[in-house]
Amino acid sequence: ALQARVRLPGLTEKPGGWLETADILALSSDYEGWPNVVIEALAGGVPVVAVDCEFGVNEILAGGALGLIAPREDNAAFAAALARMMRDDNLRRDFAAKGRAAARQYSPEAIAAKWDELIAEALAS
Repeated sequence: ALQARVRLPGLTEKPGGWLETADILALSSDYEGWPNVVIEALAGGVPVVAVDCEFGVNEILAGGALGLIAPREDNAAFAAALARMMRDDNLRRDFAAKGRAAARQYSPEAIAAKWDELIAEALAS
């Protein structure tokens, strides 16, 4: 039964606590603004399988270099990508390591530095 294999905890007192026990993030949304949960997963070393939402997923996952991306509205492709990720320990480890490294570009320090650069450019012009 699905309940024996998948946990959907709902609301939690510890935001981000899911990273400690997750094996894979499956983002099945067809539409997202900027899916921060994908960045959280990368930072936590959780491999990602995601639908190619209109915004964000392809950019965050570097066109598939950091996680598996399925076309929007193609449930069979999403299921196949998820099955592939679940079956392949080496793929999960590879994406986990790459994700941790890539997520550093979204750290508060990295984002603050980009803001500083942008403000400096605006002030200079």
